[in-house]
Amino acid sequence: MSEETRTLKSICQSLKRDLNHHDLSHLACDGVYRIYQSETLEVLDAVRLSNAQIKEYLDRLPFSQAKEDAFRGVDGRGVSDQDMFNPPDEFRFKPPSRQKIEEVKQAHEERKRNGFKKDPNAVCGLPKSNYNLDPI
Repeated sequence: MSEETRTLKSICQSLKRDLNHHDLSHLACDGVYRIYQSETLEVLDAVRLSNAQIKEYLDRLPFSQAKEDAFRGVDGRGVSDQDMFNPPDEFRFKPPSRQKIEEVKQAHEERKRNGFKKDPNAVCGLPKSNYNLDPI
């Protein structure tokens, strides 16, 4: 089965992970989904995603116009093997600042205090997205 016909879930599940679960995943704006070792930020595994697979990934997240603009027309299938495992700095995962981590923690705590109700059609408490990644 080709990467294009496999589901995004099966592709992501097939990637190598850190044996101690010290890893993180990141979809970069070059269209490559990478698994990083969380302490060294070494790329452990990577897969090139088609534009349709990128849309499928993003549609699970809250909508962001900046993300839609950044991924519009992106197709990771043209990324070289070298860049997959040694991405240029602009595509490399950048850890969040301490301030951002604290903001996310506070938002999570606030949702817990306010009796967060799950919506089956929501992702992270927000409506599912419907990104338009067609080239302009």
